[in-house]
Amino acid sequence: MAGLQAVDSRVSYAITDLDAGSTAKRSGQEPLDPGLTAAIRDKPGAAILIYQQAE
Repeated sequence: MAGLQAVDSRVSYAITDLDAGSTAKRSGQEPLDPGLTAAIRDKPGAAILIYQQAE
């Protein structure tokens, strides 16, 4: 599990899963506590999530 840096719990973020091609809007608190869950289909595998402040 990797920690997120520079996340402000008071704003919303668009979190994009590059493998699934989907984007979800989440509060800044959610990635910090309890955290984000990513499904990894292939084993071994990796997940790439991009988070940016939502407009």
